[in-house]
Amino acid sequence: MSVPDNGLSAGYRIGDFAGGAVTEWQAEVSRLHGRFTVSAPGADYTGRLRWQATQRHRLVEWTGSPERLVRDRAAISGDEQDTVEIVAVTSGRLTVEQAGRRIRLSPGEIVVVPLDQPIVCEHTEVSGAISLLAPSSSVQHLLPSAGSLVVDGRVGLAGVAFSMLTALTEQRTALAVRGFESACERVFDLCAIASAEAAVDSDEHRDAVAQAVRHYIHDHAGDPDLSVTVIAAAIGWSVRHVQSVVRADGSTVSELIRARRLELAHSALTNPRFANTSLTAISTLCGFATYPVFCRAVRSRYGMTPTDLRRSASV
Repeated sequence: MSVPDNGLSAGYRIGDFAGGAVTEWQAEVSRLHGRFTVSAPGADYTGRLRWQATQRHRLVEWTGSPERLVRDRAAISGDEQDTVEIVAVTSGRLTVEQAGRRIRLSPGEIVVVPLDQPIVCEHTEVSGAISLLAPSSSVQHLLPSAGSLVVDGRVGLAGVAFSMLTALTEQRTALAVRGFESACERVFDLCAIASAEAAVDSDEHRDAVAQAVRHYIHDHAGDPDLSVTVIAAAIGWSVRHVQSVVRADGSTVSELIRARRLELAHSALTNPRFANTSLTAISTLCGFATYPVFCRAVRSRYGMTPTDLRRSASV
């Protein structure tokens, strides 16, 4: 049974729908989310949709018995709705498949998906979620190139986003266009920031940054002005983040630079091609600020002066 729109304020509406025939449920789901084909165990469907909407955003709180929802390319091509959707699971279990990725969601978890790509959503038990839809043009820049993103709505900023979704449904009769739309935009922002922070904290990310630092040092150690500030700017991360990643890897940027310069020095001092190159010139080529600094570093690392190291290689 569908409850007619309630005009609480100009441009802001709410409504309710109780499941009946699967065909009716499919029609209402498609009206709110974009075209989907819904299949369920029987001809009738037990579920409920409570929605609130403006021209730009739709928030749908739903619960329902097992079902499978499919949005294929035919549905997308015949659908005027070009949207991105947040799905925050409140009960049961939900599986989302898109672009070769299968995501299993438990209560408290959030997925953000573009609806301009085929997608399958399924739950095999009674489940519920809160879904927030917005135009792709306003939020697509928040998504990674892969399309979807997943965040844990039980902690951190994603937890704040989950709480906001719940609060918006609870306060739906007390909202107006401006406040509702502002809150919806913040939810998308929070999910994007939470996803970015989770990526920065991942082992894969730290390994990638550490590798970028080492590669940059390897190629630029001969620059006497090389520093953590220069490296951070070159690879696109803050000085603090670069220092933190390298420290977690068991070293410091200064130590990495010094080690690479000493490698260059050892290579030059033991290479016959540089036999007639002055030690001062080698010091400069290897990026050492002064000749005395070069001499002390070589002696500390190899237990002999640059002159002695050169002689030992020629014996």
